[in-house]
Amino acid sequence: YARELKNRLRPDMTAYDELELMLLRAEWQSLNWNDILARSLRFLVADEASPSHRIEAGSMALMMLSFQVDSITPHQTFRKIVEISVETGEETDTFLQATMVFHTNWGSFEQAVTAAYSLVAQQKSRGDIGGLFRSLCNASVTFRAAGLFDEATNHLMEALALTDRHHLYLSKSRAIPMLANMSIEVGRLDDAHRWFALLETLPIAAEDTLGHAEVSAIGARLALLDGRPDHASVLVQRDLENMRNDQVPHRRAYRAALQVAVELGTKNKVSKTALDELEQAHLLSRGNLFQAFATYALYVGLTSAGNNERANSLLTDYLNSYRREPWPAPQHILESLQKLCRARYN
Repeated sequence: YARELKNRLRPDMTAYDELELMLLRAEWQSLNWNDILARSLRFLVADEASPSHRIEAGSMALMMLSFQVDSITPHQTFRKIVEISVETGEETDTFLQATMVFHTNWGSFEQAVTAAYSLVAQQKSRGDIGGLFRSLCNASVTFRAAGLFDEATNHLMEALALTDRHHLYLSKSRAIPMLANMSIEVGRLDDAHRWFALLETLPIAAEDTLGHAEVSAIGARLALLDGRPDHASVLVQRDLENMRNDQVPHRRAYRAALQVAVELGTKNKVSKTALDELEQAHLLSRGNLFQAFATYALYVGLTSAGNNERANSLLTDYLNSYRREPWPAPQHILESLQKLCRARYN
């Protein structure tokens, strides 16, 4: 509808304008990731589009590519972004974001962190509240991946303070899940519970599919950690079933990992279907960020089924060859999954 309206009001405008970029951002909720990626890459090479729009489209493409197993297209995409930036002679916020995303997922964490700080500083100087909020949240991903957890927390807290000052209450549902997930990852479970309790009080738009799934997934993780696998099972089966067919492998892996954990906690054994789904998705996403939970769930699930050799092989491959983060994988996540088996057995 928005595209049709634009064509009626401004038939002189090209297909590559700010409205098209806004549509791409909005369509993330559609979960049609492959189409968004294809269109973003098309924007990047469109000579009739402005340099800033091409770079922003390229940055969005890099975000989508960070979900994929493809290791060639991201480098080609970033090279094109750099080429366009050199032609304009400007280090814009969109270029800094692209630099941050690329180096967080495929390049140098040192360069990623430097770009993250620069991006936030530039957005502050511009006074664009929406842009600053997005940059604070996006920068926190880089800091978390790099193991700079206090910096990630500080940036997310600053983002939350921004929502309060400017009454952007719906935006809280983006920052708070990031705080809850990071708290779980680093073992600060009291903090995770506190953030989740706050998240449950927030209004989330009915059409915000990702937001609702995030609440259920965090609720399931905490229920498993609290020794309430039956409650986690309800959330996984009721609210996360659609993730089984998600176009993004790491979302499929996350849902399958939750299913494996639920079966470990409720039955002390894992179905072949759940293990096969998790292994297939894991092989496509193990080089992505934040894969420790899925990898450990697969390891514990396979060992519970007596497939120790395969379990050890996949875990070793992840830890030695595929794990992107430069800091050690969190051991407490493995221990919590192993505890599920022992608790059921006892």
